[in-house]
Amino acid sequence: MILCLVLFAASVEAQDAGQAWASPKSSQLSSLAAFLVPTVVGVGVILPENASDGQVGVVSALFFAGAILGPAVGYWRGGSSGRGWLGVGIRAGVTAAAVVGVAGSNDIGAASTAAVGVLAVLGHAVYDVVRVKSITTARQSTVRLGASPDWVTGSGIGLRVEW
Repeated sequence: MILCLVLFAASVEAQDAGQAWASPKSSQLSSLAAFLVPTVVGVGVILPENASDGQVGVVSALFFAGAILGPAVGYWRGGSSGRGWLGVGIRAGVTAAAVVGVAGSNDIGAASTAAVGVLAVLGHAVYDVVRVKSITTARQSTVRLGASPDWVTGSGIGLRVEW
């Protein structure tokens, strides 16, 4: 989660400084790292039998932060923040639906609902990590045309083309 916040802060700083967006390859690697590191650490700590109840809560939060926020880091760094937030919303919604489903289920139903929820979140996270390169490439190669009044001379329209 800390890695996600650091990378997000770096992307916001780049936006404010007028710097170029991260390359599509760099964006994809950022998404992969921000997804894998917390998720693998979370699974690695939960799996041993000696994990205490307090550790399970903290590590579950780490796991889901990596799975929910991690893939979006590449979109944020690559200039497609709207697409990143859409993925965060989808994964958070699936997680919330799974939690609600687990709360009202018996033991067998709760386990299967939780498993389906975790698999859906992880599946969408992997999908987002795979897609970030092509989406940021398309975003960065889009041609944009803008028109605005010419405030300097007081007459005419200024045109701006970005590609």
